[in-house]
Amino acid sequence: MPKMLNAQSELIHVARVTQVNRDDEHMSTPQEPLTPFPINPYVLVTYIDRPPTTLRAPKEGPMRVVSSVKQGKIMLQNLVTGNTDEYQISRLRPFYYENEDTPNQSANRDNQEWDGDFIVDHAGDKSSRKTLQFRVRWDGYGENDDTWQPYADLRYNTKLHERIPLHTLNAIIDTRT
Repeated sequence: MPKMLNAQSELIHVARVTQVNRDDEHMSTPQEPLTPFPINPYVLVTYIDRPPTTLRAPKEGPMRVVSSVKQGKIMLQNLVTGNTDEYQISRLRPFYYENEDTPNQSANRDNQEWDGDFIVDHAGDKSSRKTLQFRVRWDGYGENDDTWQPYADLRYNTKLHERIPLHTLNAIIDTRT
């Protein structure tokens, strides 16, 4: 029995020395970053099951990388809503874009939302919100892409509220917000 205990003790000692050597070797080699995505680039996220509707793109985004949370997860900011949430790194793909289209414009287009650059003109009865229409110049688009939008769609738009005092339209401001 003492022979067996000595052999077992020696085996444990050899295992410890081997483990310490492996740990030292491992710690001395440079480590890869926790995530292949550095802070601030844009990524696309694959849906867990499938897109919520058939009209949506096959991947969600683009989203901006905010920070690494922990091994295997990363914090992303939704460019449309501004909300941040954690995502599994395995669901992320890099987002490549050309200079003529910014990531925000791509995200808005995928969600069928557009940023108005400014209000060009208005038409309709100034005393009735229901008949008022505003011609909107969209951010990143030219004069040929202007569209007429009803007041109801623009009532919370800051560009509209910049135009109202300039054109004596103060009576249409909705104070019930």
